[in-house]
Amino acid sequence: MPHLEATGLYNSINLQESWSSSVNGPVVTGKRVPVFACPTDSKAGQVRLASGVKLFPTNYGFNFGTWFVFDPLSAGGGDGLFFPNSWLRMETVTDGMSNTLLVAEVKSWQAYTRNVPPPTRAIPENLSDVVTAVDVGVKDRIQAATRDGTGHTEWANGNSHHSGFTTTLTPNTNVAWT
Repeated sequence: MPHLEATGLYNSINLQESWSSSVNGPVVTGKRVPVFACPTDSKAGQVRLASGVKLFPTNYGFNFGTWFVFDPLSAGGGDGLFFPNSWLRMETVTDGMSNTLLVAEVKSWQAYTRNVPPPTRAIPENLSDVVTAVDVGVKDRIQAATRDGTGHTEWANGNSHHSGFTTTLTPNTNVAWT
């Protein structure tokens, strides 16, 4: 099955293995998928070393939903079409594909916070609520990982901070949070 003009690369990846495994790491390291790179992103060609694998960033993310992304206890996702370990089919979109946001352009090398459960699944109403929720999540979880600007830098990594986005905030919202 052809996949974005990279059939050979796709066929050489074992989808049952992690992207950085000894099986897939050598396959994806140093591979640039041109369709994943926006020509106007000045950092789209900057390589990142992650888990011993050299990866190019991606400029396209998949819709992981409004706010809540994934619950590892129930293996359930949020209200987006994509979430970890999901196998949703287009038939699950009951209001028609014309009303569904699948993919959007994202900037590579973005700051992000991860491994911080939101204090609530309720969708924040404004930017201040988002910052408060992240602050609470970080303070409540000692092992929370706050990252520098490495979001959207691993095209082969399916985690939401690399391959996705949420729609809580409008595009290009400037979030001043440290």
